[in-house]
Amino acid sequence: MDTNANGSKRVLILVHPTPSAGGYSRPAKSFLSDQSALDYALEGDALLYVFEDGTTYPTTMGPKSGVDWGSCVAEAYLYSDWVPEKSDILDMCFHEDKEASIGFVNALADYVIECRVEKVAGL
Repeated sequence: MDTNANGSKRVLILVHPTPSAGGYSRPAKSFLSDQSALDYALEGDALLYVFEDGTTYPTTMGPKSGVDWGSCVAEAYLYSDWVPEKSDILDMCFHEDKEASIGFVNALADYVIECRVEKVAGL
C-alpha cells in the first residue's frame, strides 16, 4: 500500500516489536520499504503505516509460514481492499509451502460456505 484512499503517499512503516516472555524487546524501527519492514517484523509485532496526510493504518504481523500464514493471506484477499488477481489466487493454491496452501484453501472454502448460508437465509 504505497498510497491511501486519499491519494496520500506512504512515508514510512513503523515496526514496534512485542516484548518476549522474559521482558526483552527488540527496538522499534522505521522503514521505507515493505520488504525491509516485513523482514524485521516477527509474528505479533505491531506495524503502523504512516502517510503524508497524517493518516495511519495499524496492523499486526501475522505468521510467516504454515497453515496460519495461508489463512491470513486468504483473509487479506477476502476482507481488505486488496484486489486479487486470479493468477495470484491460483499461485497460492499451489504454493510450495503445502501447509500454507492448505490454510489458504480452507479459509476460501469457509468463506464460500458462509456466502451460501447467507444466500439461503436471504441476507
